[in-house]
Amino acid sequence: MTTHVIWDWNGTLFDDVQVCLDSINQVLDEFSLPALADVAAYQQVFRFPIADYYADLGFEMGPGGNFDAAAHRFIEVYHARSEACALHEGATDVLELLAEQGLRQVVISASEQGNLDRQLRPFALDRWLDDARGIADIYARSKEHLVRSYVEQVGGPAAVVMIGDTEHDHEIAQSVGVRCLLVAKGHHTAAHLATLGSPVLTHVGEVPGLLA
Repeated sequence: MTTHVIWDWNGTLFDDVQVCLDSINQVLDEFSLPALADVAAYQQVFRFPIADYYADLGFEMGPGGNFDAAAHRFIEVYHARSEACALHEGATDVLELLAEQGLRQVVISASEQGNLDRQLRPFALDRWLDDARGIADIYARSKEHLVRSYVEQVGGPAAVVMIGDTEHDHEIAQSVGVRCLLVAKGHHTAAHLATLGSPVLTHVGEVPGLLA
């Protein structure tokens, strides 16, 4: 029986894929690198750790490279644009329903904690969430340590489900030993998610039925 739900934020609850595409294309242009054609092209190349994604896009890694400058510029551009983003349709209904059913819910994100708090604030989700946990920097290497710590805190993986939108979410769930649901409305395509072995949902509204 599921008693605890770990939600990913970007792409799972927060509908920011188009903004991520627009933002990275602006940064690519500023660094004289080729743009991504569309959301599908973005979804094909996006991956964790973020440094590998930037390397794939042509940024220079290592000492003297432009990765660090590009990563900081992306955050600056992205957060200005993301103020207009909404939650995915039905997200608040699902959060409210699961809370009414007695499930404990937390957001765990590879976003830097301050940036995560800033994005969450307008939606007042603390009505249904116990906590929101982000990482300590902007480089989105992994959030596995946060997930593992939370699972240990609540007594182990048996009653925990993790809901995300990327292969990274699936990999973390496998490593930690929790059940995983993947929502095909985010940063990876439905076709790619379907190859991973976790159930794939077309939208967050399907979550309550699968948890039941």
